[in-house]
Amino acid sequence: MDWSMLLRSHALGLYMVGMIGLLAFAVVYGFTAKQRKYRDDERMRRIQNSLDRLTRAAGEVYPAIMNKNHSAHTNQTAFPVPAESVLACKAATYASDELLERIDQYMEERDRKSLVLLYRTLDSDIRRLTRERKMVLARGEHPRWGLLLWLTIRPAIPFIVIIAESLLLWNLWHDLSTAMSVQPSSVALFAILRFISCTGALIVLYAVITADFRENARRLVFIWLALLISGLCFIHIFSLQAAPYLLIAQILIFVTGFRFTREPKRKERPFVGEYE
Repeated sequence: MDWSMLLRSHALGLYMVGMIGLLAFAVVYGFTAKQRKYRDDERMRRIQNSLDRLTRAAGEVYPAIMNKNHSAHTNQTAFPVPAESVLACKAATYASDELLERIDQYMEERDRKSLVLLYRTLDSDIRRLTRERKMVLARGEHPRWGLLLWLTIRPAIPFIVIIAESLLLWNLWHDLSTAMSVQPSSVALFAILRFISCTGALIVLYAVITADFRENARRLVFIWLALLISGLCFIHIFSLQAAPYLLIAQILIFVTGFRFTREPKRKERPFVGEYE
Protein backbone atom coordinates (compact mmCIF):
# COMPACT_ATOMS: atom_id res chain seq x y z
CA MET A 1 0.00 0.00 0.00
CA ASP A 2 1.33 3.39 -0.98
CA TRP A 3 0.93 5.40 2.25
CA SER A 4 1.96 8.66 0.62
CA MET A 5 -0.79 8.32 -1.98
CA LEU A 6 -3.32 7.45 0.74
CA LEU A 7 -2.33 10.50 2.77
CA ARG A 8 -2.57 12.71 -0.28
CA SER A 9 -6.04 11.40 -1.08
CA HIS A 10 -7.19 12.00 2.49
CA ALA A 11 -5.66 15.48 2.47
CA LEU A 12 -7.43 16.25 -0.81
CA GLY A 13 -10.73 15.01 0.62
CA LEU A 14 -10.31 17.12 3.76
CA TYR A 15 -9.39 20.11 1.62
CA MET A 16 -12.53 19.71 -0.50
CA VAL A 17 -14.73 19.33 2.58
CA GLY A 18 -13.10 22.40 4.13
CA MET A 19 -13.64 24.48 0.98
CA ILE A 20 -17.30 23.40 0.76
CA GLY A 21 -17.78 24.27 4.43
CA LEU A 22 -16.07 27.63 3.94
CA LEU A 23 -18.25 28.39 0.92
CA ALA A 24 -21.39 27.43 2.85
CA PHE A 25 -20.29 29.64 5.76
CA ALA A 26 -19.69 32.59 3.43
CA VAL A 27 -23.12 32.19 1.81
CA VAL A 28 -24.95 31.90 5.13
CA TYR A 29 -22.97 34.76 6.68
CA GLY A 30 -23.53 37.08 3.73
CA PHE A 31 -27.25 36.31 3.51
CA THR A 32 -27.76 36.77 7.26
CA ALA A 33 -25.78 40.03 7.33
CA LYS A 34 -27.78 41.39 4.39
CA GLN A 35 -31.05 40.37 6.04
CA ARG A 36 -29.96 42.02 9.30
CA LYS A 37 -29.11 45.25 7.45
CA TYR A 38 -32.53 45.23 5.78
CA ARG A 39 -34.31 44.68 9.09
CA ASP A 40 -32.40 47.51 10.75
CA ASP A 41 -33.21 49.87 7.87
CA GLU A 42 -36.87 48.85 7.97
CA ARG A 43 -36.98 49.37 11.72
CA MET A 44 -35.46 52.83 11.37
CA ARG A 45 -38.02 53.69 8.70
CA ARG A 46 -40.87 52.63 10.96
CA ILE A 47 -39.47 54.58 13.89
CA GLN A 48 -39.09 57.72 11.79
CA ASN A 49 -42.58 57.34 10.32
CA SER A 50 -44.05 56.98 13.81
CA LEU A 51 -42.08 59.95 15.10
CA ASP A 52 -43.26 62.14 12.22
CA ARG A 53 -46.91 61.40 12.96
CA LEU A 54 -46.60 61.73 16.73
CA THR A 55 -44.56 64.93 16.75
CA ARG A 56 -46.97 66.53 14.26
CA ALA A 57 -49.90 65.72 16.52
CA ALA A 58 -48.04 66.82 19.66
CA GLY A 59 -47.18 70.13 18.01
CA GLU A 60 -50.89 70.81 17.45
CA VAL A 61 -52.06 69.51 20.83
CA TYR A 62 -49.63 71.57 22.91
CA PRO A 63 -50.96 75.04 21.93
CA ALA A 64 -54.49 73.85 22.69
CA ILE A 65 -53.40 72.83 26.17
CA MET A 66 -51.79 76.20 26.76
CA ASN A 67 -55.03 77.91 25.75
CA LYS A 68 -56.78 78.27 29.11
CA ASN A 69 -59.94 79.49 27.44
CA HIS A 70 -60.58 76.12 25.85
CA SER A 71 -63.44 74.18 27.39
CA ALA A 72 -65.29 71.27 25.89
CA HIS A 73 -68.47 72.46 27.56
CA THR A 74 -68.67 75.51 25.35
CA ASN A 75 -68.83 73.53 22.13
CA GLN A 76 -68.95 69.76 22.27
CA THR A 77 -68.91 69.39 18.48
CA ALA A 78 -65.72 71.38 17.91
CA PHE A 79 -62.21 69.95 18.13
CA PRO A 80 -59.50 72.30 19.46
CA VAL A 81 -57.03 70.07 17.59
CA PRO A 82 -57.64 68.86 14.02
CA ALA A 83 -58.99 65.35 14.23
CA GLU A 84 -56.97 64.31 11.18
CA SER A 85 -53.61 64.80 12.88
CA VAL A 86 -54.75 62.97 16.01
CA LEU A 87 -56.29 60.04 14.15
CA ALA A 88 -53.18 59.82 11.94
CA CYS A 89 -51.28 58.66 15.03
CA LYS A 90 -53.26 55.42 14.89
CA ALA A 91 -51.44 54.61 11.66
CA ALA A 92 -48.06 54.95 13.38
CA THR A 93 -46.43 51.53 13.44
CA TYR A 94 -44.98 51.94 16.92
CA ALA A 95 -47.87 53.75 18.58
CA SER A 96 -48.36 52.27 22.04
CA ASP A 97 -51.62 50.70 23.17
CA GLU A 98 -52.04 53.47 25.72
CA LEU A 99 -51.79 56.11 23.01
CA LEU A 100 -54.50 54.40 20.99
CA GLU A 101 -56.71 54.38 24.09
CA ARG A 102 -56.05 58.08 24.73
CA ILE A 103 -56.95 58.94 21.15
CA ASP A 104 -60.26 57.11 21.44
CA GLN A 105 -60.93 58.79 24.77
CA TYR A 106 -60.25 62.25 23.35
CA MET A 107 -62.41 61.63 20.30
CA GLU A 108 -65.31 60.68 22.59
CA GLU A 109 -64.99 63.24 25.38
CA ARG A 110 -63.31 66.22 23.66
CA ASP A 111 -62.53 67.93 26.96
CA ARG A 112 -59.39 69.45 28.40
CA LYS A 113 -58.62 66.50 30.67
CA SER A 114 -58.58 63.99 27.81
CA LEU A 115 -56.50 66.44 25.77
CA VAL A 116 -53.88 66.73 28.53
CA LEU A 117 -53.71 62.96 28.94
CA LEU A 118 -53.34 62.61 25.18
CA TYR A 119 -50.43 65.04 25.14
CA ARG A 120 -48.67 63.29 28.02
CA THR A 121 -48.95 59.96 26.27
CA LEU A 122 -47.75 61.47 23.00
CA ASP A 123 -44.76 62.95 24.81
CA SER A 124 -43.98 59.59 26.43
CA ASP A 125 -44.13 57.75 23.10
CA ILE A 126 -41.97 60.38 21.42
CA ARG A 127 -39.32 60.09 24.13
CA ARG A 128 -39.35 56.31 23.86
CA LEU A 129 -39.03 56.31 20.08
CA THR A 130 -36.28 58.93 20.23
CA ARG A 131 -34.26 56.71 22.57
CA GLU A 132 -34.87 53.74 20.30
CA ARG A 133 -33.76 55.68 17.21
CA LYS A 134 -30.61 56.80 19.02
CA MET A 135 -29.88 53.19 19.99
CA VAL A 136 -30.29 51.93 16.41
CA LEU A 137 -28.07 54.71 15.05
CA ALA A 138 -25.40 54.06 17.69
CA ARG A 139 -25.41 50.35 16.88
CA GLY A 140 -24.79 51.02 13.20
CA GLU A 141 -22.55 54.10 13.24
CA HIS A 142 -20.49 54.06 16.45
CA PRO A 143 -20.96 50.80 18.37
CA ARG A 144 -19.01 49.98 21.50
CA TRP A 145 -16.23 47.40 21.43
CA GLY A 146 -18.29 44.54 22.83
CA LEU A 147 -21.26 45.37 20.61
CA LEU A 148 -19.01 45.54 17.54
CA LEU A 149 -17.73 42.05 18.29
CA TRP A 150 -21.28 40.76 18.77
CA LEU A 151 -22.48 42.36 15.52
CA THR A 152 -19.59 40.65 13.72
CA ILE A 153 -20.35 37.22 15.18
CA ARG A 154 -24.14 37.42 14.98
CA PRO A 155 -24.50 36.68 11.22
CA ALA A 156 -22.58 33.43 11.78
CA ILE A 157 -25.11 32.14 14.33
CA PRO A 158 -27.29 30.27 11.74
CA PHE A 159 -24.23 28.40 10.50
CA ILE A 160 -23.20 27.58 14.09
CA VAL A 161 -26.71 26.27 14.77
CA ILE A 162 -26.54 24.04 11.68
CA ILE A 163 -23.20 22.61 12.85
CA ALA A 164 -24.57 22.04 16.37
CA GLU A 165 -27.68 20.29 15.06
CA SER A 166 -25.51 18.12 12.78
CA LEU A 167 -23.45 17.06 15.81
CA LEU A 168 -26.64 16.21 17.70
CA LEU A 169 -27.84 14.07 14.78
CA TRP A 170 -24.49 12.32 14.57
CA ASN A 171 -24.55 11.67 18.34
CA LEU A 172 -28.10 10.29 18.07
CA TRP A 173 -27.09 7.98 15.24
CA HIS A 174 -24.09 6.77 17.28
CA ASP A 175 -26.24 6.11 20.36
CA LEU A 176 -28.87 4.25 18.34
CA SER A 177 -26.19 2.12 16.68
CA THR A 178 -24.76 1.27 20.09
CA ALA A 179 -28.22 0.54 21.49
CA MET A 180 -28.84 -2.11 18.84
CA SER A 181 -26.16 -4.31 20.37
CA VAL A 182 -26.56 -3.38 24.03
CA GLN A 183 -30.03 -2.44 25.29
CA PRO A 184 -32.33 -1.69 22.35
CA SER A 185 -35.29 -0.57 24.44
CA SER A 186 -34.00 1.74 27.17
CA VAL A 187 -30.84 3.26 25.67
CA ALA A 188 -32.53 4.09 22.36
CA LEU A 189 -35.46 5.73 24.10
CA PHE A 190 -33.21 7.84 26.33
CA ALA A 191 -31.08 8.83 23.32
CA ILE A 192 -34.14 10.00 21.38
CA LEU A 193 -35.44 11.97 24.36
CA ARG A 194 -32.02 13.60 24.80
CA PHE A 195 -31.97 14.56 21.15
CA ILE A 196 -35.46 16.14 21.43
CA SER A 197 -34.41 17.98 24.58
CA CYS A 198 -31.21 19.42 23.07
CA THR A 199 -32.85 20.28 19.74
CA GLY A 200 -35.74 22.07 21.45
CA ALA A 201 -33.32 24.03 23.64
CA LEU A 202 -31.27 24.96 20.57
CA ILE A 203 -34.37 26.23 18.78
CA VAL A 204 -35.47 28.33 21.77
CA LEU A 205 -31.99 29.79 22.25
CA TYR A 206 -31.67 30.58 18.54
CA ALA A 207 -35.08 32.28 18.52
CA VAL A 208 -34.14 34.53 21.44
CA ILE A 209 -30.68 35.39 20.09
CA THR A 210 -31.96 36.37 16.65
CA ALA A 211 -35.12 38.16 17.85
CA ASP A 212 -35.36 41.92 17.40
CA PHE A 213 -36.46 43.00 20.85
CA ARG A 214 -37.50 46.61 21.16
CA GLU A 215 -37.44 48.66 24.37
CA ASN A 216 -39.24 46.09 26.44
CA ALA A 217 -38.92 45.10 30.09
CA ARG A 218 -39.93 41.53 29.24
CA ARG A 219 -36.84 41.03 27.08
CA LEU A 220 -34.86 39.86 30.12
CA VAL A 221 -37.56 37.30 30.89
CA PHE A 222 -37.18 35.80 27.40
CA ILE A 223 -33.40 35.66 27.81
CA TRP A 224 -33.47 34.06 31.26
CA LEU A 225 -36.04 31.46 30.21
CA ALA A 226 -33.98 30.54 27.14
CA LEU A 227 -30.77 30.29 29.19
CA LEU A 228 -32.51 28.15 31.80
CA ILE A 229 -33.94 25.77 29.19
CA SER A 230 -30.59 25.54 27.41
CA GLY A 231 -28.61 25.19 30.64
CA LEU A 232 -30.48 22.02 31.56
CA CYS A 233 -28.97 20.32 28.50
CA PHE A 234 -25.54 20.23 30.17
CA ILE A 235 -26.88 17.73 32.71
CA HIS A 236 -27.19 15.24 29.83
CA ILE A 237 -23.38 14.96 29.94
CA PHE A 238 -23.52 13.25 33.33
CA SER A 239 -26.48 10.91 32.82
CA LEU A 240 -28.34 9.64 29.80
CA GLN A 241 -31.08 8.27 32.06
CA ALA A 242 -31.93 11.81 33.16
CA ALA A 243 -33.20 12.68 29.65
CA PRO A 244 -36.95 12.20 30.31
CA TYR A 245 -36.83 14.23 33.52
CA LEU A 246 -34.89 17.05 31.90
CA LEU A 247 -37.27 17.10 28.94
CA ILE A 248 -40.27 17.36 31.29
CA ALA A 249 -38.56 20.18 33.20
CA GLN A 250 -37.86 22.06 29.96
CA ILE A 251 -41.48 21.69 28.84
CA LEU A 252 -42.72 23.02 32.19
CA ILE A 253 -40.36 26.02 31.97
CA PHE A 254 -41.49 26.68 28.40
CA VAL A 255 -45.17 26.58 29.42
CA THR A 256 -44.42 28.86 32.38
CA GLY A 257 -42.97 31.34 29.93
CA PHE A 258 -46.44 32.09 28.57
CA ARG A 259 -47.34 33.49 32.00
CA PHE A 260 -44.28 35.72 32.39
CA THR A 261 -44.10 37.00 28.80
CA ARG A 262 -47.75 37.86 28.24
CA GLU A 263 -48.88 41.37 27.35
CA PRO A 264 -49.65 43.41 30.49
CA LYS A 265 -53.28 44.30 31.12
CA ARG A 266 -54.41 47.90 31.15
CA LYS A 267 -54.88 47.93 34.93
CA GLU A 268 -51.26 46.81 35.28
CA ARG A 269 -50.14 49.97 33.44
CA PRO A 270 -51.71 52.67 35.65
CA PHE A 271 -49.42 55.53 34.78
CA VAL A 272 -50.01 57.76 31.80
CA GLY A 273 -47.61 57.00 29.01
CA GLU A 274 -46.00 54.03 30.73
CA TYR A 275 -44.51 51.68 28.14
CA GLU A 276 -44.16 47.97 28.65
